[in-house]
Amino acid sequence: MDSKSIVWNYNKPQAVRVCAIVKKDESFMRSKIKRTEIKRFTLEAL
Repeated sequence: MDSKSIVWNYNKPQAVRVCAIVKKDESFMRSKIKRTEIKRFTLEAL
């Protein structure tokens, strides 16, 4: 996802913005955090 996608998602609801940020860093996070923990992090970030 490029920076344009992040800007485009900026005006969307908070949940969509958080998911967009998480998706952007998902490949990096996957190497360090389990998938269930990523989901929990997303819910806590809301």
